[in-house]
Amino acid sequence: MNVPLPSFSGVPRRPPAAEAAAWLARLDRGLTPADLIDIAALNGLYFHAGQQEGVTFHLIGALSEFGKLGVVAIGADPARADALYRRTVAALDRETA
Repeated sequence: MNVPLPSFSGVPRRPPAAEAAAWLARLDRGLTPADLIDIAALNGLYFHAGQQEGVTFHLIGALSEFGKLGVVAIGADPARADALYRRTVAALDRETA
């Protein structure tokens, strides 16, 4: 699904096609929501309102108990969104190894 998302600037933003809804990953290393926020901030992965791109997380409440997390990456085009998504996966893999 590659549906443009509305933006304040009028320039549509697109989530990556395969991950438009969410990415669910198994993170069974005891990661807490606070850890996730720290990882996102340290790696520059959070959503930048001014640039209208970045990563947002959901299902954070399931992180500690079930090791699951949702990720939506939004970029100016599908390639940029995919790159943000892959950076997020790499950062989480690196931090939880």
